[in-house]
Amino acid sequence: MRILSAFGNLRGFGTTGGRRLLPLAGLGLTLALGGLAGCSHTPESGAAYRGHEYQYELAEKYRLGNGVEKDLAKAAYWYEKAATSPGWRATRGIGNNGARMKLAEAYRDGQGVPKDYQAAVYWYQALTERADSPAATYAIGELYRTGGPNLPKDEVVAVQWYRESAGLGMHWAQYQLGEAYRTGGGVEKNLDEAARFYEMAALQGNNWAQLRLSESYRSGEGKPRDIAAANDWLRKSAEGGNHWAMLRMGDLYRNGDGVDRDLREAAEWYSRSAQQGNKQAQLALAELGQSAASSGSGTGQ
Repeated sequence: MRILSAFGNLRGFGTTGGRRLLPLAGLGLTLALGGLAGCSHTPESGAAYRGHEYQYELAEKYRLGNGVEKDLAKAAYWYEKAATSPGWRATRGIGNNGARMKLAEAYRDGQGVPKDYQAAVYWYQALTERADSPAATYAIGELYRTGGPNLPKDEVVAVQWYRESAGLGMHWAQYQLGEAYRTGGGVEKNLDEAARFYEMAALQGNNWAQLRLSESYRSGEGKPRDIAAANDWLRKSAEGGNHWAMLRMGDLYRNGDGVDRDLREAAEWYSRSAQQGNKQAQLALAELGQSAASSGSGTGQ
């Protein structure tokens, strides 16, 4: 799925459909920071003529404050230059893909430029038109899923971009497709499809997908009911750092649900979850301690 044509090509950006996006994605940066390329005895000296590789490196210096004073507006300016300039060698083509990604992120996060999701989508897609990028296609899906400055929420479009990203192997896109099919957000609700995408992401180590896949096996929705498989995937998720999975591991051992009841093990999982700020785990840990104190048995079996 491609929408870049809706904005025109890079050189014509800003005049299509009666909209003027150029002040947000190029001209505004040029006017606000004009003259940088002509300054003498500065890191910018000659940068306009040294190709997008150097311009990208210069933008990174300003973003990180590496050898220059940190300046996110200047970083965005040079990312935009790098995104639209030829390379030092003619064989390297027009525009730097790394700069397109960074400029998209700048507009998404409002770093050095006004927050503008439509401009972010434009620059992400400018990258996807030139190279397969699971990260950029996923990012576009995220912007449409949530909606935001200048971009209406559209779950159907989000799913289309997630599908493209998932096909390129992005496990977060696979997880989000699972969520879409589980809830019916942008697609017809289908728990079998949800479990299929959760499993794709879970096998890549996505601990949220592992948690969802555990739930599918536990409930028998999307997968055959299998408590052993549910507990195995739950443990993988918890060991991968998911604090909700840690909480549920605590519940398993507290209640003896498919495992031998072990209050010490329950307390260990609650504690790990609580350390990540999970308030339910903090409460469960306190309750476990109170119960042990009242029985005088500590946190034994």
